[in-house]
Amino acid sequence: MIDELYEKDFVDQVLGFTDGATLDLDKLIMAGHSMGGATAIRVGEADPRVKCVLTFDPWLLGLSKEIISKKLKGLNKDQAFLLLYSDTFHTWGVTLDHRGCYEQLAAQHKASLTKFEDIILKQSQHAHQSDAIAFWGDWMQDGLPQANTHLLLQLHTWTWLSFLHRSGFHNNTFKLEQYEGFIDTMRDKHVEYVTKYSDVDQKKHK
Repeated sequence: MIDELYEKDFVDQVLGFTDGATLDLDKLIMAGHSMGGATAIRVGEADPRVKCVLTFDPWLLGLSKEIISKKLKGLNKDQAFLLLYSDTFHTWGVTLDHRGCYEQLAAQHKASLTKFEDIILKQSQHAHQSDAIAFWGDWMQDGLPQANTHLLLQLHTWTWLSFLHRSGFHNNTFKLEQYEGFIDTMRDKHVEYVTKYSDVDQKKHK
């Protein structure tokens, strides 16, 4: 698919844009949820054309052996990486020490990348990272809050946009302060930044 993006006629022939629209391939982002999150990590690791990787509750079973043995190559220092997970995700009934794998993956990239962020969304669950939750209405499980399901879905989007803006993957189409304000209203109850990236961090590495 990435190869197709670079084809001359992709925008007008495949996407159907006929008004001179172009793709900014210098800001190519790979994102994924659950198993798609692990796929995004693998693609970002393998293809330097990917400049940013966003993962939401990445299911690390397929990468676990490499992570545990410290043989996972990981992303390169020029790529940006967001790890975001719901606080209930690692408690699923599996024999794999998923939390341990996740923490090791985070530690590896915190040490090697300049643009890295690690976020826990508290009192949320796996489905909140997908718009499928909107079709389920206020249905929840495990005694988690029901009235703010739509806000938790929006919160995921706000955290993604905030990271993309701060790490340079934006076209000034929205105000960062507005989204940071939204996040702040839910920070005490729902948002924990394990590692938060800022452009100050980037300057320290230069």
